[in-house]
Amino acid sequence: MKENNQNEVWKDIKAIWNKQPESATINIQVSQLISEFKDKIRPFERDLITKDIALIKSLTSDFEKESIRKDITLITSSVKKFIDWLKGN
Repeated sequence: MKENNQNEVWKDIKAIWNKQPESATINIQVSQLISEFKDKIRPFERDLITKDIALIKSLTSDFEKESIRKDITLITSSVKKFIDWLKGN
């Protein structure tokens, strides 16, 4: 349920973003930057990043995970309220 709510919020954000006149130019620039970054990163670096993420996930306690979940829920709720306000609901 929470994931569906978060997906709805992100869809709303994306819709609002895409209505902005500058969004197409910014999207192209960001896509180019991501592409350049992917081209410049070596497999060795990619493997290190993947291993670091796995290590961080394995060292995170249940308390920290629950705290992060609560924070994400709070942020999602706040963003949804803001989007509703922008839409005039």
